[in-house]
Amino acid sequence: MYDELQLVAAELTRSFRNRFDLTFAARSEMRLEIMSKYRKRIFHILFLLTISLCLISPGSVVAQPGESEIEAYRAQSVEVNRLVSEGELKRAQRKAADLIDTAGKLFGREDRETGIAAKNAGEISRAREDYSDAIEYLSDALEIFQKADQNGSNAGMIAKTASSLGFALARKEKEEDAAGMYELAYRKGVEAFGENSADMIPIMRGYAFYKVFVKDFEGADEQFAKLYTLTKTFYPGDDAKLQALDDEYSCTVGINVPFALAGGPTRYSEAKTGLVADSAAEGKIVDRGVINGAAIRLAKPNPSSAALRAIPGGSRVVVRLVIGIKGNVTKAEAICGPKVLWAASEEAALRSRFKPTMLKGEAVEVSGVIVYNYF
Repeated sequence: MYDELQLVAAELTRSFRNRFDLTFAARSEMRLEIMSKYRKRIFHILFLLTISLCLISPGSVVAQPGESEIEAYRAQSVEVNRLVSEGELKRAQRKAADLIDTAGKLFGREDRETGIAAKNAGEISRAREDYSDAIEYLSDALEIFQKADQNGSNAGMIAKTASSLGFALARKEKEEDAAGMYELAYRKGVEAFGENSADMIPIMRGYAFYKVFVKDFEGADEQFAKLYTLTKTFYPGDDAKLQALDDEYSCTVGINVPFALAGGPTRYSEAKTGLVADSAAEGKIVDRGVINGAAIRLAKPNPSSAALRAIPGGSRVVVRLVIGIKGNVTKAEAICGPKVLWAASEEAALRSRFKPTMLKGEAVEVSGVIVYNYF
């Protein structure tokens, strides 16, 4: 088409090169002759150009952004991160939503940068428990990442987005859709990072909480066991991460699985095999998980009538303990459950007694959690 245009232009140039030497009548006659000769070819070229322009999607025609515009966009992104870090999620959500539109104008609606902006807005909406907006933003982000996925180039972003989207869908009771998202997240996560990698930890954590949400506690127990193994492998000296994982397990699976409450073996406790000896050898407090069943005397809480009226029936409070070498409780701290019951639960835990834990013939200091049921 462009070669044809060049031929027409060249012919016209040659025809008019000496036009000033002709009379007015001769020039008019020449114009009519040229228009008649090239009319069909010109109309054909114009038709093809029109069709080509119609086939170009609006999102693919984006003016190249200037450096100042990109710098302003990056500055706004930093501002959103600051607001999130300071807990101002409502303002952060509004600004993050604006950034999606800005990214679409700067980079294109189907550009990866726009997908990242949508994902960020979705994550903030999820943190605010605004699951409807989270689903909308994360779905848009996932679509962008999937369209641009060349030979697995976006597998990591697809995995992380699908995992977050699965959580939001589960919260809106769209369990079948959520299950599909977690399956996609796991598959793409393995493709991008490998099954045994640190990047799989947040994906597996999301899947574990999904299992809890749908009350598949044995499935959640299995996922937490895998999660513990990965966390221990990649963060061997980070006791805070392992403690946080223990607390999450205790507050989700531990309080719902009968054999866990009785101190029986679980997949999670099996994953921690050897930790007792390792901790004692390192001079650390040994963790024993849920220890209701190890109590010699489990004191009962005495909450106020007002506190009991303020809670729904069937509430539970989980208290983390430190138990001395004689079996007495030296520290008690509630970690989940209705806060109006925390003080009474902690006070009761401090009055409880446990069997001393022996290791190689010597009593050792241990930690664990107990669960108080308020029915």
